[in-house]
Amino acid sequence: MVLDSPLMRKLADYETPLRKVLTLMMKARSFHCSPSLSEIFAENSRLIVAMSHGTPLGWLPSVALLGVEALESGGKARIPMGVMDNFFFHVPLIRDLAQWITQTERPLSFADLSERFLNRGDIDLIIFPEGSNCFFGPPDEIQDFRSSRFVELSIVSGAPILICAHRGSENWSLTVPVSKDSVGKLDFLPDGVRGFLEKRLLKTGLLTLPLWPAPIERFEMRCELYRPQLTAVNLSSEPEMRRQQISEESQRVHEKMCQLRDQFFLIS
Repeated sequence: MVLDSPLMRKLADYETPLRKVLTLMMKARSFHCSPSLSEIFAENSRLIVAMSHGTPLGWLPSVALLGVEALESGGKARIPMGVMDNFFFHVPLIRDLAQWITQTERPLSFADLSERFLNRGDIDLIIFPEGSNCFFGPPDEIQDFRSSRFVELSIVSGAPILICAHRGSENWSLTVPVSKDSVGKLDFLPDGVRGFLEKRLLKTGLLTLPLWPAPIERFEMRCELYRPQLTAVNLSSEPEMRRQQISEESQRVHEKMCQLRDQFFLIS
C-alpha cells in the first residue's frame, strides 16, 4: 500500500506561532550549527532532526528556536513533519495541536512514516528520541533513546541526521526522588505501563515533573550534521544482526548529542 502524499504545510506557514513562542519563552538566545543551516539546506533536500528533550516541556523552546533559525537561513520552503507519541492523538484538548505539528490526522506506524518519508523526498522529520524517558532522570542530562528506528530510516534513505542539544529550560521541572519501595507499589497500573515505569524508576530513581514555563533568561542550542557510518549496502538482512547494527549506530548518535550538550558547560 502506498500512502497518500497530502499537500503539506511549509515552514513559512508556521512562522507566526514560532516567533511568538520565541518571544514569550526566552529573553535571550544563542544558536550554533556546524555546518551552517544555509549550507545544510543547500546540500540536503531532506533531513532527520534529532533533538534532545531536556524537561518534559523542553521541546517547545527548542522547536521554536530551531524553526526561527531555519526561517532566517533560507528554509521557508522546507516541509517539517513532527513525530509525537500516540497518546497526544487521543487527548481531545491537544489532538488538534498534535495533528498540526505532525501534519498527520492520526498516529503513523513506523512503516507508514518510513513510506511517506521515502516517497516524498522533501520532508524534514523532527523527532525527540528520548521520548517519555525525559520524565525519568535529571533534565540536564541526555536520557536513553526510546527507539533507534530513526537511525535506521536515516541509513535506508541516505538522509543525514541533524543532532541538536539545548540548555535553558531546566527550571521548567521538579525532580522527585523515588525509592525502590515506592516503585514496588505500582501493581494497580496496567502491565505495560507498570513495566515501563518500574524499569525507568529503578534505573534512575527520579521522576521529573513539568512546571509552568516561565521566561528563560538565556536559551542555547548547538547542532551538528551527522552521517551514519553504516550505509544501506552494509545493513544486514538478518533481523538480529540488523538490530545490533542499528543499536550501535544509535549509540554513536547518543554520544554525539551528549558531546554537544557538554559543550555548554565547557564554555560556561
